Amino acid sequence: MIAKQVLGSNFAGVLSYVSGKEGAQRIGGNMTGQSPSQLAAEFRISRDLNFRVKKCVYHATLSVAPDEELSDRNWNEIADAYVKGMGFHGSQYVVYRHADTHHHHIHIIASRIKITDGSTVSDAWNYRRSEVLVRQLEQQYELKPVVPSWSKKERSPHTGEVRKYRRTGEVSRRVKLQQLISEVLQGKPCLQEFVARLEAQDVQVQLRRDERGKILGISYKLGSVPFQGRQIGRGYAWTQIQNYLSVPVMEVIERSPDAETAAMASDRITQERKLELRERYLVLREQVRQQEAFRDSNHDEIDIAIAILALKHGETIDEVEALLTQSDRVRLLKETLPKQEYLVSARDYLSYVSQTAIAIAQELQEVARQQEQLVM
Repeated sequence: MIAKQVLGSNFAGVLSYVSGKEGAQRIGGNMTGQSPSQLAAEFRISRDLNFRVKKCVYHATLSVAPDEELSDRNWNEIADAYVKGMGFHGSQYVVYRHADTHHHHIHIIASRIKITDGSTVSDAWNYRRSEVLVRQLEQQYELKPVVPSWSKKERSPHTGEVRKYRRTGEVSRRVKLQQLISEVLQGKPCLQEFVARLEAQDVQVQLRRDERGKILGISYKLGSVPFQGRQIGRGYAWTQIQNYLSVPVMEVIERSPDAETAAMASDRITQERKLELRERYLVLREQVRQQEAFRDSNHDEIDIAIAILALKHGETIDEVEALLTQSDRVRLLKETLPKQEYLVSARDYLSYVSQTAIAIAQELQEVARQQEQLVM
């Protein structure tokens, strides 16, 4: 399933659009109005509660694969789960079904101003949260999965990298590393050859091993700037790199079903270590929740903010992921999912949170640097 979302300010306009499509059907929601004009008038009730919110319209489109078709009942269940998962408890929303394209889809129009108290639904990290939620709904309703953008091999350029390229025509070190690594992986080299090829391009490679010599991770250094594999992109972490190598058995020990990263194996962390991590997590969570912007945030937003805060305090990314194994989201996954499904879901969640935190932290650093230059 694919989700797209936009924010707007005109309920009447978007309602006219979604209702005016050929074959459009209103199939759900929590509103009493029937026509676009009636619904627009009803949305104004919540709009009048908070005039400070400029982008009060939330418009999401959920679509399934071309050969999939859902009943109105299933679509309504999915729509209800989606709006609640995105934080729209107490908000007005309406659902329209379309069949004007090669894939069936629905449109959800919701008010970002809660009719219960006039508070605003946060739009922080909307796209990341939406992708996590869609993956969960795909599993729940046995829909064909779609690869989320944050699990693609190459991570998209950050805002700062795009600006630098436009200004100077030079790609960032991270993008250059993506290009170099992809080039040297051609022809499935062995591990030693892979490292040698990168070193010939002035890229230093470091392999992180456990006490048995098993490779757990990989990091790169171009010039004076070090990068862990996942910082470059999901496809450049060791778990993916090894798939492109012709590695002798002695170089990589086969992973057992239970063998996950050190940060993910929370059930094998000593009890004392767990208590220490949990205590540190709770301290950081309290610091985040004291900030006005995070008072009504969900688990994902809180964890991303905690990860950014931990990185700011000088924690390594491995330590951040170890810390987040004690997060409320991961604990919930462990309580509700079978062990193997929990390990996979929690590992993906930790990767998502850490990558998002790194990207945001780097963008904040770039903004701070530009502000310093303006002052100078």
